[in-house]
Amino acid sequence: MHQHFLSARSAVLLAVLLALLAALAWLFILLGLLPPLAAHSKPQVHAAPIFMPQ
Repeated sequence: MHQHFLSARSAVLLAVLLALLAALAWLFILLGLLPPLAAHSKPQVHAAPIFMPQ
């Protein structure tokens, strides 16, 4: 019974650790991908054509 509790607790701790590692991996992936995307998505300034009445 005691050994079963220890294995269950270690399995929960392992699952939490894996979830934290996955969250950190996603964070680093997003931080690595966002700066290039932000550099490419700079607001482009387009001048609207002005139609002068003839």
